[in-house]
Amino acid sequence: MSKGSVRPSKEPVQTSDLGDTAPPPNSRVWLSSAALVISNLVPFVGVVFFSWSMFIAFAGFWLETVVVGVFTVLRLWVAQRSQMGRGGVAAPPAKAGAQSSSGAFAEGRRGILMFAAVYAWLTVIPGAIAFAHYGTDALEQMARGATQGNIHALSPELQTMGPAVMASRLGIIFGALVVNYGVSFFANFVGGKERARAPSRDLIAHAVSRLFVFVLALILGTGAVIYTGSTKAPIGALVLIKTGVDLGFHLSERRRFAESRDRRQTPTVQRKDKHG
Repeated sequence: MSKGSVRPSKEPVQTSDLGDTAPPPNSRVWLSSAALVISNLVPFVGVVFFSWSMFIAFAGFWLETVVVGVFTVLRLWVAQRSQMGRGGVAAPPAKAGAQSSSGAFAEGRRGILMFAAVYAWLTVIPGAIAFAHYGTDALEQMARGATQGNIHALSPELQTMGPAVMASRLGIIFGALVVNYGVSFFANFVGGKERARAPSRDLIAHAVSRLFVFVLALILGTGAVIYTGSTKAPIGALVLIKTGVDLGFHLSERRRFAESRDRRQTPTVQRKDKHG
């Protein structure tokens, strides 16, 4: 080899996880952030402008923990397959004494099932508390109004809320939540290749944080309603605060995964010939 020539490195070249055809990161983040804000504004608009009940608002918050749990299981499964070479990303070379791919995959699958079981119980408990406090009161008022044949015996927010209306309002909230988390999943996690670098602990921590936000919203919202004797102002303020918290979590997760991508994209330095 002539003097001054460069010998190609024997180490594998690390390429971008994003690929050449991935959409620009900023456009993905803007899209998912917009979906998040719109999803959060649905119960806000319902409570403030259409007299949705406190029960509907907190039932919507609880539905979000369910949607988060489902998408977390999906993200854990997709990330596991991707990071183990089953989703189009090359698996790392085997090391001496390392666990086989099939064994690691089975262990990861068991971990996902365990998370799903634990998360389900953690979701049911605060949901039961919220229903016991707000749902039973709403149902009792509706039953009393039906028994007395006097709709005016109901509170104003329940006078027009039969089971069909309640289901339709919860359906609107649920649909907005599915769209919100679906956009983030396909735009960032799949399209942005976050699946190839997302640690399971971060995905689980995100799901647990959603439970924390729901419990905190339940406590603060109940206290505000008891203190003010109103529902519109406290719930409206609570939804706006929750939107800011959700957006902060969302952008923080995007930054963490972007930093992980930047570390993995460090190009392999080509080495000069010793005699060059």
